[in-house]
Amino acid sequence: MDLLEGRRYKSRKQRPCDACRRRKTCCVREPGSVNCKLCISRSRDCRFESVPKVRPGRSPKNRFATGSTMLSTEQAQFVPATREQMTASSKNSTWRMQHVGLSSDQDPWVFQHCSFNDLDYFRRPDWVVPDNDVDTKPPNYPAPTFDALAGSHERALLRSYFGIINAAFPLFDPARFASWHVENKLLRAAMFALATPFCQEAKHIPLNEYHTFILQALPIDTRYPRLETVEAALLFFQRHTVLNSATTTPGEWSDVGSMVGMAQELALNIDPTPWNISKTDRNRRIRIWWAVYIQERWSAFALGRSPNLNEDYCTTPMITLENFSNDGFGTTGVTLTSACIFVGMAELTKILSELIKKFYTIKGMGRLQALTVQEFYAMVEDYDECLRVFQREHLEPLRDVDTILDSTGTIFLAFHTLEIVLCRGVLRNVNRENPGYSAFRWRARDVVKNVVMLLAKLKVNRLRAFWWSPISRTSFAVAGSFMYSNLLASVDDDEVEYWSSEVDRYRQLLEMHSFSFDITKLAAARMSLLASASQEYEESGANVGLWDIESILKTM
Repeated sequence: MDLLEGRRYKSRKQRPCDACRRRKTCCVREPGSVNCKLCISRSRDCRFESVPKVRPGRSPKNRFATGSTMLSTEQAQFVPATREQMTASSKNSTWRMQHVGLSSDQDPWVFQHCSFNDLDYFRRPDWVVPDNDVDTKPPNYPAPTFDALAGSHERALLRSYFGIINAAFPLFDPARFASWHVENKLLRAAMFALATPFCQEAKHIPLNEYHTFILQALPIDTRYPRLETVEAALLFFQRHTVLNSATTTPGEWSDVGSMVGMAQELALNIDPTPWNISKTDRNRRIRIWWAVYIQERWSAFALGRSPNLNEDYCTTPMITLENFSNDGFGTTGVTLTSACIFVGMAELTKILSELIKKFYTIKGMGRLQALTVQEFYAMVEDYDECLRVFQREHLEPLRDVDTILDSTGTIFLAFHTLEIVLCRGVLRNVNRENPGYSAFRWRARDVVKNVVMLLAKLKVNRLRAFWWSPISRTSFAVAGSFMYSNLLASVDDDEVEYWSSEVDRYRQLLEMHSFSFDITKLAAARMSLLASASQEYEESGANVGLWDIESILKTM
């Protein structure tokens, strides 16, 4: 070969002989020659018996199969920026998840065609971000000062939490905390804040010790949420009130919006059934989603807001008893009663969502005006039947609960509130000349009496149990405002006398219970405000008219 001639092109398809493969040299054959140059120089024939060693491949282990794409279930505690570091550490790392929706700028259809595996996530370090960059514990993250006071009582606080709080609001699988320790600081503070008033050993700890930490830490964690972040937000939403003088619920709707945003970012609104995660994780996600849904719908109703959740974007299946586990530590497993309360509240909230859509939206009220009288009352009868079916299937089994603490107060109060919601929706949309108006005026007495009797007959085992909040607080307040609206709509002396006595009785019950029952304090404050406003009008010699009281109601 001429020295000036370059190296001949060698096709990858040309198989090297055994001698060249063993020496790892290029197997070069002259045109027309059977043997390569190495074998000719050694006076031997080329042989092709050896098999090349196969390098361990990095084939994709997982591809996206749906339009809504899940990058992972968790994000690494620390994921280095270089591939070498990332490969070495990823086996011991967990990953956070980011949901990519159908309309996202990161087209999920493109992701379906990417080579994805659990080792390095698309084989590029650009797809993962070190926790140094998205760290939920930046330098300004608050120190958990509450641990200095509550740390020595952790076991007692957890026992109180799962014996009382989780029995009424079964968000957690108790087996998850079998080590008697809550690792996440934010979640630990939220759990301890709810359990402290029920824990004899920790009653001396001020609730502000927990609330101060949560109010500083939660906005930081919200930017890069985990499932624990949503759980902590849900528990903090149920917090015990420290100041009870306010007749409003400041910050409630912004807290709800934050929870909904985190839930959607974590894809809790997507059915996790086909995902490659454990049954425990699937059940956990379903419980969290329905807890967020319940709180969002009831807050939207109580505050008169437009719901944040669009059900066209939700595929999470309806929660059932199978999504709860009775495995726990000690005697703290989730009981059948606790699970039935949660499932019942979810079913009841679905009915509430429909009632809001039909009777309490601007366009919904316009559609009601277009219905005939027969169509209107047929629709009302359908909703009434839904409530009766719910009462038969979900409330009757809970009516005689033989437990030390009766946690069923929330669901019974919520059911009576929905009766008020339906009755109020009808009375607002029919006039006095309507043939069914008088019947619903009488029915209003019955639905209000249910709430009054529930409050009057509260036993100690219900008073000392945990009540869902702010659902229960606003439900008592809704009953009070409905009484006032019926008083204002009364046209004869008998009706005025009846509703006046009911208002006075209900107000006295609220004030009597508010000394030791935190849930009635909001309703008691609102009723006192209305009563004092009416008294001021009377003392000034003015007539208390419809618009006077309604203007007060609108400010609350």
